[in-house]
Amino acid sequence: MMAPSVAFLGIIFLVGLALIVIPDEVNRRSQYELETYRALSSNNLVRAQNCLENLIQISGDNPKPEYLYQLAIISERAGDADRAFRLLQRLTLPDKAGYAPAHVNLAEVLLSQQNPSPETLDQAERHIRSLLVQKPDDPSYLRLQARLQMARKQPEDALKTYGLILDRDASMGLPMGQILISLKRDAEAKQLLNSAKTRLKVELDQNFENVDTRLKLADADLLLNQFQEAAGMLQTGITIGDPSNRLRRAMCVVLARWADSLGTKIEDLNQRLNLLVQGLSFDPTHPMLLNEFWKLAIEDLGNDPNQVLKLRVLGANLSVLDSMSGLQELKQGKKAEARKSLESALKKAPDLYILLNNLTTIGEMRSDSKSTLGTDLLTVMLDIDPTKASIRENRGLIYLKMEKYPESIADLETCVTNSANGQALHMALSVAYEKVGDKPKSDLHRAESERLLKASGRAVASKNEAETKKETEKAKS
Repeated sequence: MMAPSVAFLGIIFLVGLALIVIPDEVNRRSQYELETYRALSSNNLVRAQNCLENLIQISGDNPKPEYLYQLAIISERAGDADRAFRLLQRLTLPDKAGYAPAHVNLAEVLLSQQNPSPETLDQAERHIRSLLVQKPDDPSYLRLQARLQMARKQPEDALKTYGLILDRDASMGLPMGQILISLKRDAEAKQLLNSAKTRLKVELDQNFENVDTRLKLADADLLLNQFQEAAGMLQTGITIGDPSNRLRRAMCVVLARWADSLGTKIEDLNQRLNLLVQGLSFDPTHPMLLNEFWKLAIEDLGNDPNQVLKLRVLGANLSVLDSMSGLQELKQGKKAEARKSLESALKKAPDLYILLNNLTTIGEMRSDSKSTLGTDLLTVMLDIDPTKASIRENRGLIYLKMEKYPESIADLETCVTNSANGQALHMALSVAYEKVGDKPKSDLHRAESERLLKASGRAVASKNEAETKKETEKAKS
């Protein structure tokens, strides 16, 4: 027999090599995809990013769009917005269909800008047009189109676009109702919103625990100024259970809007106070509630001290009324009287420390860097109870904003060591020491802030690694 030719042996070698390499490459891709999924499930962004970069590398010139898109999202979450934007642009080149999720992402970002320019809206239109070419009847794409039309102040066009989805999605009656209200077409708005509510109630009867449907119904009630119905809808859901806390957050908005809708008669003031106290029990940091509380205490009750006496007779919350009297007296510069009132309030209800501390984040105490009202309030509370570290932290940070650097240093040095916000407080101290010309201490606190930041990152990564390992072992077993 003749020996095989060199060329034939070469062909045999290449075929054999392909049989070995191709399965190996497939296995590597599958392994990286699995590792990416596990890393994302445990929020290990660094590991997920590395796996996706490997997937893109072994894919050559044509990586799957999913890899590029996931890498863009991870880059955004990791703080590398420029890289995320470049990857999304690569997936949405002009004159090409592009990758739909990337078009959606960029359109959302562009439409979410405050007062977007005509050029920005033109860019959003390009992405939305690409989506609608692929799926002209897709409800999510049509919603983007309606948002674009509203941004361009084309409410009638937006109504028509939302109308294309209304038969399939009853909740489209909400933005349509809102547009009609803005156009002073209240009768049409009321009819549409009530129709939407009827259909949404049918959906809720079919799935009574559905949080999204319950939120939509509450939104419809809000647009109709039916505050009691909106609150009842949300309260039922809260009683059933809502781990996401979305219903509680929505309840805060409803109660704040309800309080704002009431007048200044004594009965209205009493109801407003009760609504705000209820709302602040859900979330003592909610800005809408805090603003309404400040407005009630200073603008409405503060103009007529007799109103507080009338509320006491009606049986309003005495500790809250004492705190309101203290705020009024502090506003008037009566610090001794303010301390007496606030001490009475805090003795009756120690939880008011949280509310009063949070009040320093709103209104003039936030917007006017020269106002001493916030630090005066915190100082009174610290005089009453010097052990309140969170209040001292807050005062130190406000002093920093007011450019009172020695006072800021005195407060923050007292509580930085044992604070859960140590990293941020060390950075604040670095700034304060730099402003007073003490560079060695500024550098020391900056270094400690950076160390704590890195340590927290390592702790998260370590936790994620442990969770991933646990999941892997569980899967094997």
